[in-house]
Amino acid sequence: MEVGHLFKKTLVIIPARKNSKGILNKNFIDINGKPLIDFTFKFIRDNGLTQNTIISTDSIDILNYAKKYNLKNELRPSSLSKDNSSVIDVIIYEMNKLNLKSFKYILLLQPTSPLRKRDQLIDIYKKLLNNNKIKSVVSVTKLEEPHPHKLKKIEDGIIKPFLLNTTSEISRQLLPPCYKLNGSFYISDINYFLKKKSFFSDYTSSLIMNNSESINIDSIDDLILLREKLKS
Repeated sequence: MEVGHLFKKTLVIIPARKNSKGILNKNFIDINGKPLIDFTFKFIRDNGLTQNTIISTDSIDILNYAKKYNLKNELRPSSLSKDNSSVIDVIIYEMNKLNLKSFKYILLLQPTSPLRKRDQLIDIYKKLLNNNKIKSVVSVTKLEEPHPHKLKKIEDGIIKPFLLNTTSEISRQLLPPCYKLNGSFYISDINYFLKKKSFFSDYTSSLIMNNSESINIDSIDDLILLREKLKS
């Protein structure tokens, strides 16, 4: 199924904040000779999404770098660039500045998840097209360890299951598969997103990516893992 025509009907938002708690100036951290954010910008260009992409940032450096890819960009308010700022609020802020009539989908791409592929993007659109009930798709990866059933918490010095009605005594082979968001893709029908203010609902499907493609840069260990993968 050819879905490339839908790219033109997709509004893409790339949130790229200047500061981060874990890694200083993370979006410009060097990854084997390229800044981290370059991977997402290149993905946009190579898939013909440049015209409908908005870079939402508080960084002049990121704005200037985005010009290399002819990406639209504008500084967002400092009130939307804090550690506790909601990415949903950022998206809605950017959407409120636009005429949305020509768009059918909203696609969020986070620069901290650089290992995307075109065939994964196409698979996402196919999921939306093949089932009229599906309103959004998010990317996930299988969580191997620790499984939520095995997790504990401590209250008043007493150890308890982290989740109610679970036990760590169940065999690992009998545990249900568990998945976590990997941050690579979030897409939704744009009208449904505006209604729900979320990429998640009873009509959200998933794109399952393998662990090696699901590196989300949140720590120095993640950086090391990414650099090593790109060398191989």
